[in-house]
Amino acid sequence: MTENLFEHLFHSFSWKPIPGCPGRFTLAEGRIHQGITERFALEGLSYGKSNQVRDPFAFVSVDGAGMISYYSAEGWMHTLCTPEGYQRKMQSMSPIIELDAMEDLSF
Repeated sequence: MTENLFEHLFHSFSWKPIPGCPGRFTLAEGRIHQGITERFALEGLSYGKSNQVRDPFAFVSVDGAGMISYYSAEGWMHTLCTPEGYQRKMQSMSPIIELDAMEDLSF
């Protein structure tokens, strides 16, 4: 792939900016029942939870940009981040408790 991850995903799917969060976008269709791997064909995911956010999440970074997808009973909320947006959000969720796998995501 010649374009970076952010550019590829940004142009392949419909996103809307997250108000007050420069460099972060949410999937325009809202919560869906497909995870990152199923919807975006991305691998190498990590899973985590944080006291700073309500829902457990999956995250992946490539080329500095990344995706953070939050999981709840209503489905996945996918967010696409520029390198700056990804770094800022990940720092704001620190400390992140890494989970072994999807089975560890709980409400």
